[in-house]
Amino acid sequence: LVTSNAPGHARCSEDSAGLCTILDEQRRMRPDIADLTRGEYAKLIQIQDHSCTVARRLCDAVIKKDQSRVRSSQIRATRSLWHGKGSLVPGVQPQQYFWDLKGNSESRPEAGLSACNATEAAFV
Repeated sequence: LVTSNAPGHARCSEDSAGLCTILDEQRRMRPDIADLTRGEYAKLIQIQDHSCTVARRLCDAVIKKDQSRVRSSQIRATRSLWHGKGSLVPGVQPQQYFWDLKGNSESRPEAGLSACNATEAAFV
């Protein structure tokens, strides 16, 4: 059972004891990356891509937070020279790829709650 309880959210429940919230609009991933997981939720909800997932460019967050405007103007000036004018990661083509690293495993975090992956970090 999926019911909408607020714009951008849906509630799913098999019974009244197990409630969860599922977003119906994603804002973090490029649409082609989001497509990799979209099928997992297809029976529950159709997840849409927010327009920012297509329009977002590198350093947008830095420009938005830059109070002095000095760094923003430097970024804007150089970003226009980048392949894709900031919409693509420089030097990375295509925008989607997979690694298959031997001995790759997550470990317990030293601080915080996020898992660590020393093999991936060394590879990058």
